[in-house]
Amino acid sequence: MVDFIHIDRLGDINFGLPSDIAPHRKPWAYYDVLGVARTASSTEIKKAARRLSREYHPDMVASQGVETVERANQRQRLVNDIADVLTDDGGELGEEWGKRQIYDRVSGYGDFFGAAHIEHKGERTGTIVEDLLDVLELEKRKVKTKYEFEKENPVVAELIRKFHEAERNGLRYEVNRIGREVVAKSAEKEGLSVEEFVRKQREMSEQIEGMKREREQRNREFKKGLDVRLREAKAYPNPSNIENNPNSQRNKVFDIWYNGEKDKWCNVTFGVTGYPYYSLVGFKETDQRVIMGLEGSAILSGMRKVHFKAEYVHVTITDAHLEGIFQIVNGSITIEYEGSSYGTVIRARGPNVTASPDFVQQGDLYVPKTFAAEGWAEKAPAVDIAVMDGSVSLCMKQPEVQMRRSSEWSFDKKIISLDYIISTSFNDKKYNY
Repeated sequence: MVDFIHIDRLGDINFGLPSDIAPHRKPWAYYDVLGVARTASSTEIKKAARRLSREYHPDMVASQGVETVERANQRQRLVNDIADVLTDDGGELGEEWGKRQIYDRVSGYGDFFGAAHIEHKGERTGTIVEDLLDVLELEKRKVKTKYEFEKENPVVAELIRKFHEAERNGLRYEVNRIGREVVAKSAEKEGLSVEEFVRKQREMSEQIEGMKREREQRNREFKKGLDVRLREAKAYPNPSNIENNPNSQRNKVFDIWYNGEKDKWCNVTFGVTGYPYYSLVGFKETDQRVIMGLEGSAILSGMRKVHFKAEYVHVTITDAHLEGIFQIVNGSITIEYEGSSYGTVIRARGPNVTASPDFVQQGDLYVPKTFAAEGWAEKAPAVDIAVMDGSVSLCMKQPEVQMRRSSEWSFDKKIISLDYIISTSFNDKKYNY
């Protein structure tokens, strides 16, 4: 997964069509416009598009005024553009990057997750589908750049493939030999001497490394300041004190995208103890939001309002005061409360949702049994969970230390007394109380 980068314009992933039928706002709308099934073949789609193009042809309404003709023009363009998307098979980039397959994938996400987001004082968090569109856009750019390089430089591309193969097999001599050949061929293609090419590549590398160091430094400085604010926020655990809390950090929404990878899932914990621990790959802060890109294992505490989104991850929530939206394409979410002081209502959706007897359920709503007073299901959920492919688990954490039997306790006291006698007799620092 690439680093999270906020993209204001989604480019050809959104295909330039009207936003009201974008896949994250109205899933599957393209098929509805054409009047065909989602499983329709390219032939069926083209046939439907031709029929609608004739039906909406401006000549058919020429006598009804300029405005009517313009609406017909717009409708005809819409039909043709949608047909172009649904008949695109990816071409040389492969079916995975065909516009239809991308559209179907995003529509599936939109169908399941909807457009859930958090609105807070004039700002809103991005939906999971909007963020996934950004990620797809970046991944497609990367694939396209690689394809174009290989197409323009087939010899060098093949050498690079052999270089990596030799590297994987630990063939050091072959790695060095092929590496020199890659440099020589690349220099020849650019019309440079090997020395000039190497110097040019080194300068570019230093420039990129410099930019990377600057970004990492900005991330470290932001993280350092944020960690202080999060630790201070933990001093005000009761949500009812937020308005009187001088720490404004508590009033912000954390809009988090997590960079997970298939088969390399990490754990992210939203807890109440310990220092925040996380790897920050990008950030942006506004008056009402903290937008963050994270990766690797993480422990987050001190946050109160969160919109967390990821494609691959396992999440554990132990903070009973945490509110927000948690959305995952593949993975799991576990709520493990030690207790709840204000009766959090939880909405949980997924193919496999389980809850311990400590919770009461009504539809996809859950609440700790202690707070299951009449009408609880009419409250707005404080925590909204959705896992498209994976599991959701809700439970109350049981005390780990139980009262011991008197005989066991007496035995322990004897051992403690014996340790004390030994430590004082021999003046051993390890046991010197």
